[in-house]
Amino acid sequence: ALHASDRGRSWLVTIGPDRVQSFSDDGEADFDIVASASDLYTLLWHRRPVYGLALTGDPTPLVPWQVPLRNP
Repeated sequence: ALHASDRGRSWLVTIGPDRVQSFSDDGEADFDIVASASDLYTLLWHRRPVYGLALTGDPTPLVPWQVPLRNP
């Protein structure tokens, strides 16, 4: 689940090998990410790592899809 902290919006998404699909704004998720809308957008387009974002739950499904994590 993605939560845009500056917009008051949330999305439940599925991450596949080729794309991300948005389904709804409610439901149960493996993990939650809370960030600004800009950070979520750049995360979904592989332009920033998840490192440094507020993440709870099990992010294992994100690992093969995510850009490599870099330490600041």
